[in-house]
Amino acid sequence: MDFLTNTKDWREDLACAAYYEINPTAATETNNAEIWIKRAVANASEKPSPESEAAIRIKLRYMIKELRDPALSEADQNTQIDALKDSCS
Repeated sequence: MDFLTNTKDWREDLACAAYYEINPTAATETNNAEIWIKRAVANASEKPSPESEAAIRIKLRYMIKELRDPALSEADQNTQIDALKDSCS
């Protein structure tokens, strides 16, 4: 995954993708996880490719897995999800 840039933008896009992936009822036709994934891919690589999209999707899966960690209390999960939502505002 070395081909992903170190810019902050794609990480913020990834956070929004995670929020809408976890809360699909909050998504709209023009604001949803897939749109944020596409933005993350575009911002993560100088030349977007299937490999960069795959890397973003893997990072998204890990992010969601960490948010849904059974070791986290429901309150902690909700706090982290709210932080994701705030990053999309």
